Amino acid sequence: MMLPRSPDLEAGTKRRKTTNRPYPRSGPANAPPAGLSRKNFHHACRELRIRRSRSWFLALVCLLLITLLASNGLPILSKGIPRILLPWLDAPNHDNQDYTRSVYKPRKEDLDLGPTHTRGDFASWPLESGSKPEVDPRSARRFIAYLPHSGFNNQRIALENAMMMAYILNCTLIAPPARLGTPLPYRPSRTLEQHHLISAKKDPEECSEFLDYTPPECLGHNQFTLMPWDELIDFQPIQRDLGLDILFMRGARTPREFLYNLGLPEKSITFLNDRELYQYRIYDTQHLDNETRPSSRYKDGWHVEHLQGVLSTSSAIHFGTLFGSGRLRLQRPEYVAARTRISQGMAISHGAILQASRAIRTRITEFSHDRHLYLAIHVRVGDRKFKGTAVKNGRSLWWQLITRLGISKETGRVLEDRFLQKTRKSKRKTAILDSLPGRFIKPWYNLSQPYYPHERCASPHRDLGSAASYLGIPLFIATDAAHPRLHPSLAIFYETFPCTFVLGDFPDEIKSLVALHRPGDVSPFGRFLVPLVDAVIAGHATHVIGTQNR
Repeated sequence: MMLPRSPDLEAGTKRRKTTNRPYPRSGPANAPPAGLSRKNFHHACRELRIRRSRSWFLALVCLLLITLLASNGLPILSKGIPRILLPWLDAPNHDNQDYTRSVYKPRKEDLDLGPTHTRGDFASWPLESGSKPEVDPRSARRFIAYLPHSGFNNQRIALENAMMMAYILNCTLIAPPARLGTPLPYRPSRTLEQHHLISAKKDPEECSEFLDYTPPECLGHNQFTLMPWDELIDFQPIQRDLGLDILFMRGARTPREFLYNLGLPEKSITFLNDRELYQYRIYDTQHLDNETRPSSRYKDGWHVEHLQGVLSTSSAIHFGTLFGSGRLRLQRPEYVAARTRISQGMAISHGAILQASRAIRTRITEFSHDRHLYLAIHVRVGDRKFKGTAVKNGRSLWWQLITRLGISKETGRVLEDRFLQKTRKSKRKTAILDSLPGRFIKPWYNLSQPYYPHERCASPHRDLGSAASYLGIPLFIATDAAHPRLHPSLAIFYETFPCTFVLGDFPDEIKSLVALHRPGDVSPFGRFLVPLVDAVIAGHATHVIGTQNR
């Protein structure tokens, strides 16, 4: 039976063997030299054997390393080893980095001067072919950058916030391109930057340079495209009015790479990293900075004067996310006016998008009494945030719409009852009515004058009086639903508004847009512009209501 290893047991066994072993008559073959005891002699021999074994082991290891280096096999071997066993692969190359801490833990709680990328030699990457540093790090020019994420609307909100910060801090804005198609969801800023890098790789094998696995972002390159913002929107009026300086990125570089290519050393960039989507808010008034609001989704706050102080010692501030309609809490009149100007100037100006939207608007207004009037709603049901409440949000939008048309709640209940009876669904209108704002909502129209709809748009609910005639106004639904006519959140609109349209009703008008090519594209990129047509049509409606970002 095998006994467990025990130093005491093994020592006792050895002592017994040594004690009971008889010596040869002629004396021991390996007798100790004169003046050296037998015990010390055996100890010296054992030490010699151990040293010889170590020497042979080290020699074999050196031979193996030389073989791997000669065959370029060490990088291949390292890919199969867990990264926790190879800490130098993730160690940032920064003089101020505390290497005794976790690799991804900032030196300070929020402000960090170290890189967020797993490649420690990021700062030593070569510049683009033929490019030269454009900025002297000692110059007075300052920059801000950020990491975009999520869908187009969220990217637009982040860009507006970034433009506002550039205005407040008097900086040059580095604007990453818009990502159209499959969105890149929010992640903590350090991880988000990595996924921006790997999603730009054409070959999935290139992703292994950054991560130990191949994430989905590496596999769906035909599911998205990158487009500079100034190709979608004309920023010149905003820049002229507010004195904004914006550098629009092109291609798949990250803002960090862009700053490096401008000639900024890494130590001159301050990174304001985040670990949660709503981690920090930015204020312009001191009492708001100190204010604690349990209902606020933001946990921390930064005063603009603090950020101005950061730029006194840094050439750039690199934010993580800047998404959020409430991210900037500004009260100074100058800032409020600038924010309004930015928001008003963010209209799509891409020629092909405008051409397609004009053609569709012409088709819609054919069913209007004056060839101009139509309504629009924007219903978000595809995002994870809105999927669970899609039907409730759709019903809330429906109530807002008929209230704006001047239809009374009593008539609205009748319309909803008819819809529920027709679809054989349980009556859930009470919860929807309770969620509507109690304040008076001024109607868009004077119902004392009936509306005379197109014959195709005549309401089947004419028995409810002249108010029901306004249900014949053409309605356009901008939505991210894959099959709008089958989606339960939109069914009540089709039931009560006879002339309800969606983008899919106009395939001929968007055919030329879908076929658009750019130099170097393998497949047409125009399909990624189609959702923007949806937004432009809704934005040009006589009246529009959108899903609230709750």
